Amino acid sequence: MERLKKYEKIQAANQSEMFTSTVSHEMRTPIQTMIFFLKLILQMLKADPFDVENIPEMTRFCTICINQSELLSSYIEDLLDLR
Repeated sequence: MERLKKYEKIQAANQSEMFTSTVSHEMRTPIQTMIFFLKLILQMLKADPFDVENIPEMTRFCTICINQSELLSSYIEDLLDLR
């Protein structure tokens, strides 16, 4: 019986570690994507803030950031729903 309880505790710890690892990865990915594209936009603005040729590309980068923000928000909502 004691051996079974120890095994169950180890299994629970492994599942908890896997869950934490997965959540960490899933949340970091959109954050890193947003940081990358925001830095690109900032570089473009610093290089020439009045270069209208960059507007379509910056718009695309902003759209990517918005999409990643929405994805991250949905992950957070899902996590909060687990409680």
